[in-house]
Amino acid sequence: MSNLDRSIQVKFRVNEKENKLILQRMQHLKIKNKSAFLRKMALSGFAITVDKPDYKNYVAELAKIGNNINQIARIANTTKILSKEDIQRLEALIQQIWQLQKSSQSKVR
Repeated sequence: MSNLDRSIQVKFRVNEKENKLILQRMQHLKIKNKSAFLRKMALSGFAITVDKPDYKNYVAELAKIGNNINQIARIANTTKILSKEDIQRLEALIQQIWQLQKSSQSKVR
């Protein structure tokens, strides 16, 4: 949405202490546009930022866990150490891990 779509201007006053707090929160959230920050706070009551490098690390770790479980399942299939039920449980755990990841990803968005 462009500024042209926003034809109504809303103004309010703050004191020095309140302005400092607003600027601190903007800096903490890495938001540089005061108008965007105030609009977000007014409309939703909160603003959340996600540290994407940490999230990418989280997804990478989940992938490693899934790969390890798959390797265990392959070894179990070839050596017959685990029963088919054990393997099915491992596969179910993999699915749960990915469902948790997808759920957390959709919440982040």
